Order: sequence, then C-alpha cells, then structure tokens
Amino acid sequence: EIDSKLLKVMKVLGFGTRQIGKSIDYLTSETVPVCSSKRGIMGFFSKYGELCKAA
Repeated sequence: EIDSKLLKVMKVLGFGTRQIGKSIDYLTSETVPVCSSKRGIMGFFSKYGELCKAA
C-alpha cells in the first residue's frame, strides 16, 4: 500500500504500478494498494540508475 500523493510522485519518476484493490482512507490520507513488476520498476532505473550507485 502507498499514499496516493506519493504514488503520483512515483509515476512522474517513471515507476510503473498497477492498482490491485480499492483505496482506503487512513487518518485523512488515501492509501492505495498497488503492485509493480520488474519491468515497471526499470523505468525509474533507466532514468536514474546512475544516481543509485554507491560511490
């Protein structure tokens, strides 16, 4: 599950996700159940992978 506002940011960054259920409100924050495949995550790493490497 992920907060809906963070999910929007993740989509902009290139994470491909799929909603797998109804959203739920927890303490005035919408939480969405999602999943992502390796292919969905690779969109992010293809753009920002160099930033994730250890120095």
